[in-house]
Amino acid sequence: MSTSRSDPRDLEKGLTKAGGSAVAEDTELVVTKPRMVRLINISAVIFSVVLIINLIYNVYVFFETEVTTWEVVAWSAVVLPLCIVPLCLVPMLRKEFIHIYAMGPSDSSSTQITQRLLSPET
Repeated sequence: MSTSRSDPRDLEKGLTKAGGSAVAEDTELVVTKPRMVRLINISAVIFSVVLIINLIYNVYVFFETEVTTWEVVAWSAVVLPLCIVPLCLVPMLRKEFIHIYAMGPSDSSSTQITQRLLSPET
């Protein structure tokens, strides 16, 4: 018993099933909300700066409270991945947030007018 299920990745990309093959829709995404792009970029920079300041503060506190240097290094090694991993993910998240919240289909009215003018009437 075979069930036909669509792949969620195909739906996200705007692909539709037609006769068993995937056909892409002719929709081009462009930035429709430039203020939202600016807000997302500023938020990403602020988040990154706060993470770096947090890491520096944690290392400072470790140096002030711990007696031996190896304890400071050990605790810093524990905290470092917790700050570095989010920093590495910020560009990917920024790109996805811009794609989701600030982009939309391009104004296709000009292409529709061009297609009507160039198509022969029968």
